[in-house]
Amino acid sequence: MDFKTPDNLSTEPIDDQGSVAQTVSDAPERPAWFKKRTDPDPSDEIHHGEDVESIEVQPEQQKSRRVRKKKKSFFPKITKTEEPAEELTWKQKARRWIISIAAGSYGLSLLVHVTGLGALSIFYIAAEMSDGALITELTASEEADLEVEDVHDTAMDVQQSESSANILQQLQKTQAESEQFVPKDINTGFAQSDGDGDSLADGFANSFKFRMPTNGKAIIKGSFAAWTVPEDPQVGEDYRIVIQVKVPKTLKRYRVSDLSGQVVGTDGFRHTIPWDRTRPSAAKTERSGKLSVINARSYLPSKGGVAQLIIEIPGAGKLVEDTIEIRSRALKENQKLKIVF
Repeated sequence: MDFKTPDNLSTEPIDDQGSVAQTVSDAPERPAWFKKRTDPDPSDEIHHGEDVESIEVQPEQQKSRRVRKKKKSFFPKITKTEEPAEELTWKQKARRWIISIAAGSYGLSLLVHVTGLGALSIFYIAAEMSDGALITELTASEEADLEVEDVHDTAMDVQQSESSANILQQLQKTQAESEQFVPKDINTGFAQSDGDGDSLADGFANSFKFRMPTNGKAIIKGSFAAWTVPEDPQVGEDYRIVIQVKVPKTLKRYRVSDLSGQVVGTDGFRHTIPWDRTRPSAAKTERSGKLSVINARSYLPSKGGVAQLIIEIPGAGKLVEDTIEIRSRALKENQKLKIVF
């Protein structure tokens, strides 16, 4: 290969532009990594007078090492395949529900409520059964013992024109009729008293302080009897109405809530039986020889097969008539007793 010296280059004439261009084109092409950003893109060459579609040339993108590392993975790719749902039997469904959290919550709540209810039930039953038995129902023999004959009203009208002898004779007749209808098992052991009940009958140590009078002042119907203390209250004088209930002799106490009814006076007075919330201290009973106030949940002591409910009545401005409407669920009996002064 012949290399021209600089002197020869300077002496050679440059005849035209074509030879220069040929010389420049003979220069070696630069590598791709040595190209500058300012080098013209061959695709941007201008074509004079010709319609040529531009071809978009994507330069080769240099991949960084970080991107290549990100794409690499040491774990195998797992694809999820959907399996058809298995239909469970009712036993399997029930078993799954039993071992679920919801079933455990329901079971715990049920256990707590049952435990609380059982504790309250034991407490209530123990309170009810302590110190005596409860009245539930009567046997056939006990119901037969409770059947007594009805009595007639012993009220009598005394005319002012009648003489003292006629009045005394009428009183004696009325007393004899009253004693005829008094049951023996109720009247036994009750001696005649002055109405205040200061003394007990001989041979009947368990009798009440206020005993049933035998002079015709007590009204008896069925298993109930009623009288006043004192027997003949004066105008404006406070008095008591004693309501006596016949119960089985084996009973030691009688629940007062078994009774219901009212005391109605002709003067407009009313009292609810057994306990009136408007007069909470008016209902009483006898315990150990003393009167004690009761409430709707109290028990009446039973002595010799009878129990007493005592009601305090305020004095009236004039003589009145008291009507006692009383009923018992255990005895299955309703009665109406009238006390005339």
